[in-house]
Amino acid sequence: MIADSGTTAAIVVSDNDWAGVKRAAGDLCADIERVTGNRADLKSAAERQEGNILAGTIGHSKLIDPEIVVEKLVVNPDNAHPSYYGKI
Repeated sequence: MIADSGTTAAIVVSDNDWAGVKRAAGDLCADIERVTGNRADLKSAAERQEGNILAGTIGHSKLIDPEIVVEKLVVNPDNAHPSYYGKI
């Protein structure tokens, strides 16, 4: 869930991820506010909680990569730019 009844999910980005990922996550927070009237918080991996939206680069994010190791995130090896949308 991204937003519901005046609340929004936080966007979480690893401190070690690319600057572009952090910028895109901030832009997503602003977009959520434009649509819902409520701004999503941008948080670090240390502040991660259940229901947060994780944003990161596969192979470069300390937040995303452990999810792949424990097989919570399925990556298609044939895709040059793998991505995942869904609840982890």
